[in-house]
Amino acid sequence: MKCPALGGLDDLHTVWDASPLHDAVREGNMEELKRILVENKGNLDERDKYGLTPLHWACDYEKLEVVKFLIKLGANTNAVENRLFKRTPLHFACLRGAKEIVQVLLEHHADPEARDYKGWSALHCGAYNGSEGVVEILIKARVNSHSVTKQGENARTLARQNEKLGVLSMLVDKSNRLQ
Repeated sequence: MKCPALGGLDDLHTVWDASPLHDAVREGNMEELKRILVENKGNLDERDKYGLTPLHWACDYEKLEVVKFLIKLGANTNAVENRLFKRTPLHFACLRGAKEIVQVLLEHHADPEARDYKGWSALHCGAYNGSEGVVEILIKARVNSHSVTKQGENARTLARQNEKLGVLSMLVDKSNRLQ
């Protein structure tokens, strides 16, 4: 059922506090995304009840084509989730180990040094996740591998604590090459 007072949005989405835009992103429904964003001129950086933009969700659900589409339309690659964790889309992609998405975000000026509520950068997220591909991309992007979180942890510490030995080896090797 459509509600004219809400610009035609489905009533159910209003009741559940979800938006058709965010649903289309999570589902990877490109046809619906084009309808909402292009034909109906929807808000590209619309926030949901969690403070997340469509680009955050596309990264979290590892929807590469959606990420590319949103960026092409001008989505903010450095949007900060404004409720709990203060993470950017790049944080989400790194935590998921989505190396292709990480590469696309970096190519479109995502800040790899942005910090979340714990003081974690993209590299901390990649090390925690154990994604060698993500960490390799970030190292090539010349991120600060010595930065520490609010708890004083660097990326090597997070990799070691989580037994991500491949990532730990990469980070130690990078550190040795810098000395």
